[in-house]
Formats: sequence, C-alpha cells, structure tokens
Amino acid sequence: MRSIIGIILTGLALDLFSFIAWAHPAVAAPAVIGILALVAIATFRDLSFGVAVALFEIAIGSHGHLLELHIGHAVLSLRMGIFLVVLAAAAWELLRQEPRTALRVALRSHPARWPAFALLAAIAIGCIAGILRYPLGRVIA
Repeated sequence: MRSIIGIILTGLALDLFSFIAWAHPAVAAPAVIGILALVAIATFRDLSFGVAVALFEIAIGSHGHLLELHIGHAVLSLRMGIFLVVLAAAAWELLRQEPRTALRVALRSHPARWPAFALLAAIAIGCIAGILRYPLGRVIA
C-alpha cells in the first residue's frame, strides 16, 4: 500500500513539474535533473518502483516531451531519462552475484539462446550503423 501511494505521488509530482515547466520554461532543465535524480535514488533501492514510475509516466504523461533537457543538438525528454534510469538500475541489479549466476545458468541452457543472441547482434549492428551514418541528435530523437 505504501509503494502504491509513493508511485501515485511521484506521478502527480511529474505532472506538477510538467505544468510548472510549461508555465516557466527556465525551470525545465533543473526540474528534469531533479526528477531523474529522485527517481534514480528510489529505483536503485527498489527496481519495481522505477518500472512503475515509467509505466505511470507512459499512461498519464504528456507524450514524454513536456519536460525536456537540451544537450547540444540532442533532446533528452523526461520519459527517455526515466527509461535510462530504470535500464541502469536493472543493469546494476544484474551485476550482483545472485542474479548473475541465475542468468548465466539460464543463458547456457535456454533453447532460444542463439536466436536471442542473433537478435541482439542485429540490434547492435543497427545502432552502430545509425550512429556512424547520422548525427547523434537524429539517432536519439
């Protein structure tokens, strides 16, 4: 019950900061950085909280573009930032010993391991080709 209230309050805070940033655009960059920092702290403590915040932002958010952080020619929206935070927390969780051992056993014995490896290799090649052919702002956006 406590985590549900926390997720709802986080979602309401996201909407409140989105409205404030819309009314005062100078507040957008610090708001994005602050929100991402708070979501990162909570997500690294409990990964399910970050996933819930990401899903809440997708369901209730403003298509992810009301709060944006401009970095050079690239734009980091709040939705992309939350996704990157959750992805980093999941990678950190996999670096711990217990999940890593279970993942290693599953990867060695699962029948779909080679098709999954081929899919990941194709995605990696596509990402590398996109970054080499186009400017970074166009690849990320």
